[in-house]
Amino acid sequence: MDIRHLKYFVKVAEAGSFVAASRELGISQPSLSSRIKEVEAWANQPLFRRLARGVALTEAGDRLLPHARELLAAMERAEKAVLGETGYALSLGVTPTPGVTLVPQLLTVSAQSHPPFSIQVQQGSSDELLDLVSRGRLDSALCYRVINNETLVTVPLYSEDLVLVGISSLVDTGAGDVPFDEIARFPLVLDPRSHATRRRIEEVAFKRKLHLEIKLEVEPANAKRAMIEGQGFCAVVPKALYIDAIRSGQFGFRRVVDPVLSMTMGLVVNSAIKQRAFEGLRDLLKQLVHANIKDDVFGWRPPDL
Repeated sequence: MDIRHLKYFVKVAEAGSFVAASRELGISQPSLSSRIKEVEAWANQPLFRRLARGVALTEAGDRLLPHARELLAAMERAEKAVLGETGYALSLGVTPTPGVTLVPQLLTVSAQSHPPFSIQVQQGSSDELLDLVSRGRLDSALCYRVINNETLVTVPLYSEDLVLVGISSLVDTGAGDVPFDEIARFPLVLDPRSHATRRRIEEVAFKRKLHLEIKLEVEPANAKRAMIEGQGFCAVVPKALYIDAIRSGQFGFRRVVDPVLSMTMGLVVNSAIKQRAFEGLRDLLKQLVHANIKDDVFGWRPPDL
């Protein structure tokens, strides 16, 4: 048993349920249940009574709780004493949309946090970033995948819908939502198939037996933007990716419906990352996402999952 086991035990005791505790910790409920069983195996007795709705501490759990809290507090004091003003250094992979929305905000607030975060940013597709995080080449990533296993832990941050984007003369924002089948009549520039957004689009097109007019596959957001501006192509992307051009009226957008193409952005971290570093990064991101959802600029909403 290690310090993380104690943290999980305390969180379940305070939350009163595995569901609530797993949500706060950012791990899956099965993973949390497995860790609590390991604590109970160490204690050689049950620490929780499973109730119809939630859990309650057994007598043994009641006796362990104050000691667990004391150890966690001591660990926090020790980390603060050792880290001092140096803070944490983390590597973060990002897909294009959070790269132009969340990351600039994150770098600003992380430098002002206490202790400060030094964040090294790398861009890539969701699949590429997940592979790097799972192999320990990156500490964390922001991507459109929600995975929880022995190596990876995901905290869903927000959900958003894909939109059809093009120059205003071609895509009229005032026309409202556009049915998926209608995007087949637009010349498209899309991400490569390694991107989650592209796979989502093709999944629906395959089921509909719909042929899309894909003119180009382009990964860099700036190159895709140039093709939209100069060649009259359209893209199916998160609204936030080209929010500046949409705000200025240069680009029009229409939300794709029937079906709605929803994507959920998550913070994926390697389970070997220091717990306090993970919590600090998670909390900063949640604060930023909450503020952006409240402002309703990017079309984000609380995660669907």
